[in-house]
Amino acid sequence: KRSEETRLHRWLEMPLNHLGYKLTFHDLAKGLPPADLVRRSAAIATWFHDPVPDPRAYFASAKKTAPGGKRFMVLESPGMAAEKKDLPLINGFLSELGVSYVDHYITDTASTRILSIDERLTGFEHKLDPQRLPEHQVIVAAKRNATVHLALTDPGYAYANAPHSALIVTGPKGGIIATGFAMDYHDETDRARWIVDPFRFIETALGGKLRPIPDTTTVSGRRIYFSHIDGDGWNNVTEAEPYRSNGQMAGQAMADRLIAAYPDLPVSVGLIAGDADLETGGEAKAIDIAKSLFKLPQVEVASHTYTHPYFWEFFENYDRKREVSDVLRFSGQPNGYDDRSLTALVNYWRNTTTEAHNHATVVSDANPADEAPLPRARPHEPFDIDLEVSGALDISTSLAQEGKRALLYLWSGNTRPFERALAAVREAGARNMNGGDSRFDSIYNSAAYVAPLSRTVGRERQIYAVNSNENTYTNGWTGPYDAFALLSETLDNTERPRRLKGFNLYYHAFSATKNQGIAVIEAQLERARKSAVAPIAGTRYAAIAEGFFSANISEVGRDRWQITDRDALDTVRFDEAGSSVPDYKASRGVIGHTHHEGALYVALDPAADTV
Repeated sequence: KRSEETRLHRWLEMPLNHLGYKLTFHDLAKGLPPADLVRRSAAIATWFHDPVPDPRAYFASAKKTAPGGKRFMVLESPGMAAEKKDLPLINGFLSELGVSYVDHYITDTASTRILSIDERLTGFEHKLDPQRLPEHQVIVAAKRNATVHLALTDPGYAYANAPHSALIVTGPKGGIIATGFAMDYHDETDRARWIVDPFRFIETALGGKLRPIPDTTTVSGRRIYFSHIDGDGWNNVTEAEPYRSNGQMAGQAMADRLIAAYPDLPVSVGLIAGDADLETGGEAKAIDIAKSLFKLPQVEVASHTYTHPYFWEFFENYDRKREVSDVLRFSGQPNGYDDRSLTALVNYWRNTTTEAHNHATVVSDANPADEAPLPRARPHEPFDIDLEVSGALDISTSLAQEGKRALLYLWSGNTRPFERALAAVREAGARNMNGGDSRFDSIYNSAAYVAPLSRTVGRERQIYAVNSNENTYTNGWTGPYDAFALLSETLDNTERPRRLKGFNLYYHAFSATKNQGIAVIEAQLERARKSAVAPIAGTRYAAIAEGFFSANISEVGRDRWQITDRDALDTVRFDEAGSSVPDYKASRGVIGHTHHEGALYVALDPAADTV
């Protein structure tokens, strides 16, 4: 699996980020983690779905690492099935955490009962049903210093000579959650809810203490607000009046109704360069709209690619013949073609029925299980990463007034750029963003669907958008077209009982093709106006998120810390700080503080390199 497909990334990385931890992935298929990586890590977290490749080497390494003070968080499988013959190998490691597996598996839980439960840590989003407890292997807490947060008992345990099973345990060496007790997950619906409070479990397992946590949600004591727009649908005709009567573009309706009307709310506008390229089917009106928009002081100039790739992995090992073949095959055209006709064929495909659209998929040669839309919207020329990135940024900059540059690159399609693409953005002096698709609402009713800050790809980092866009709410823009109103639920759920995310209004230009789309975004803009937020530009958020990963925090005395290398990150947070406040006389580069939901937010001086 790719790192972003793992449970660690999908479910655990966000709580880790929230508590100030950076997650570095290591693939055991490539061998044991390097000693240097282990040494500089605060802890080791595992959430295995399949057996580890070399269990004997892995457990020997883990057993050797644990006594040295390195904490482990073991979620679900320890790395292999705990069969009788393998118990000495597995328990040699787990005994360091204060637990051990017993050769007894409870399949019939009709008589199983909850012996003890820590309700502060268990039952976070999904409460265990005492009458329908998960099947489980018996685990015994073997050491006195292990704290058992959930214990079950059953007459069947007598066969294992164990009075009860300890299924959620923490201690000085970390913590373990048995399979089936971390999350309530259903394969058929792909819906998950936390059984364990992941925030409290991490803090308990890793020995959390009062400390400054780099915070990406807050600026000057207020929740951040930023908005960004992907240019998809810019050239489409809108249904909104009076634009419809004049055959005007969605881009114009968007400019008037959703941007010019809100001069107090910054917005980053990502132009698809191909939409403004007359040589590739772009339109002069699109250029005029972009120029007028980029003049507005609240508008940040951005790029949403050149040819709009749908499937970024396709271009990592690009095959022009394969791309041409796919376009021709799905459009039902003969093999004869010229480059310019390919974009017209893709446009035809995009405008066919939803059924045809859903069947127009390409399978990656490198990963046959991957399916995605046709590789990109404008395949008229062979793919060129320099044109796709630097060329697109240059087009946006060329349409802006002097002094404004495009410094934000917004990923398109499946938002899975490969390492070289991410490097190209960095080398162009721009920030990157998109992906993640965080939701926390009545449909996706769990913090499990709130994405982490980023995705690592080799040596590069992709910054995720803070919230999802209207496409995920409207079933790929097939309706209902006002479903983006559910964003309000995500905004509420990520503000209390803890501020997990800022307020990010993220949408596409095609929202302005529908009256309902315009109305729901206007409602969110009005909400932003009425909220106590700190409006910032999209590039600043991307720089804040980058600062989370670059920040160097050193403890230099009792309740004293030094912070450097934080990029644009200007807030640190102290959880469960009570009424504590900074000692301003003893501090340098600290300019204010506020309390929210039990946490202390400390504002740092942007001009201070060292705080």
